[in-house]
Amino acid sequence: MDTSVEPTALVEYVCVTDDHLRLGRAVQDQRGHMTINEGKWAYCTAGRKDEPHDWRRISPRSLPSIRHAELARMWQGKQNP
Repeated sequence: MDTSVEPTALVEYVCVTDDHLRLGRAVQDQRGHMTINEGKWAYCTAGRKDEPHDWRRISPRSLPSIRHAELARMWQGKQNP
């Protein structure tokens, strides 16, 4: 994760790629990869910054409130609802 991200930054996109959600379960919360997508903060739980992502918009929330296991349960298998 980019350590220059302010703790008050709100994440508005998450990566819902099935492999990344699966791999992200083994990554400690807040240790994934932060980046910018469409001018907003985006977060991948797997931390796979050099791989393609499937970004989905979420209600803005702080990084500490994002739980990897919860995201995996919510999104895995639902990239194309």
